[in-house]
Amino acid sequence: LQWCDPTSFGALDYAVRRLDSPALTVLATRRRSTGSDFSAAEQLDIPPLPRASVIDLIRSRLGARERRIIEIAETSAGNPMFAVELARQVMSDPSAARLPDSLRALLDRRLSAIDVSTRSVLLDIAVRGTPSAAGPDLDEVGTAVRADIIVVDDGRLRFSHPLLATAVSESASPAELRAAHRRAAVLATDPIAVALHKARSSSPSDDLAAELDEAVHIALRRGDRSGARVLARLAVAMTPPGTESPAERLIQLAGLEAALGNNDRAHALAAQILEGNPTPTVRAQATALVAAPLSTQDPDRAIDMMLEIVDLPGMPLKEICGLAEFA
Repeated sequence: LQWCDPTSFGALDYAVRRLDSPALTVLATRRRSTGSDFSAAEQLDIPPLPRASVIDLIRSRLGARERRIIEIAETSAGNPMFAVELARQVMSDPSAARLPDSLRALLDRRLSAIDVSTRSVLLDIAVRGTPSAAGPDLDEVGTAVRADIIVVDDGRLRFSHPLLATAVSESASPAELRAAHRRAAVLATDPIAVALHKARSSSPSDDLAAELDEAVHIALRRGDRSGARVLARLAVAMTPPGTESPAERLIQLAGLEAALGNNDRAHALAAQILEGNPTPTVRAQATALVAAPLSTQDPDRAIDMMLEIVDLPGMPLKEICGLAEFA
């Protein structure tokens, strides 16, 4: 479950809560202290794999040399993926005097054997997700396929394990990541994906902020409030200094934070608008005045703030009554 994005997890949890067939059970795993749990779930902690089981696993999967198996089992500390990766390295380099003491170090060492041009293609795959095999030429990733880093699954390319994608992304320089996102923005067809890749590869601009605004509306039409909040945050961040619309974007973001139960964050955004940084429009100021009283502990101040809304020029009472997202 730690690999599940919040929107997908929310949909999955919604479905699981409504299962009414005793014949159907959902079995899910997550790494300790990461990811989310289903609302109604029986939890079971899985201890590290016993050393004897690790040895059996290595023998059955890779048949590493007997004299190194015990060393591998002890170094892996019962992590089956780490054990298999260690055994894979021993088979490829039997002369290695010392085994890496962490899975990340081992993955970095494994990736270092891939040539620079292939690493660039791997970064594209990590950034884009699971492109079709018709995208990158299979010849370009042939060494990664043979090394079991990339697999072809139902016509699409993917990493054999998500940790490999993470290792590729984290080992890239900021410039390499920006370039990969620029390439992904050109190839993407979904407008939300295009906007996200542009936001991660471009400087703030009015055009980009407006594109992110549109992506927020698309996400909301799809019922994806969590994704819309991410896009709204990026729209604020990608707004150039001195632009007239930041207050409206802050209000949009505050509404999404409130809708997702993050009232403290919504109130902080409202307070920022009321402080005049940035200068709010009348509607933004009215919306902030609706939101801000919910965070004050002073009832007299709250009443005064609500009364200020009525005195705002050009703000009809009907519109004021319609500002209900914070109520």
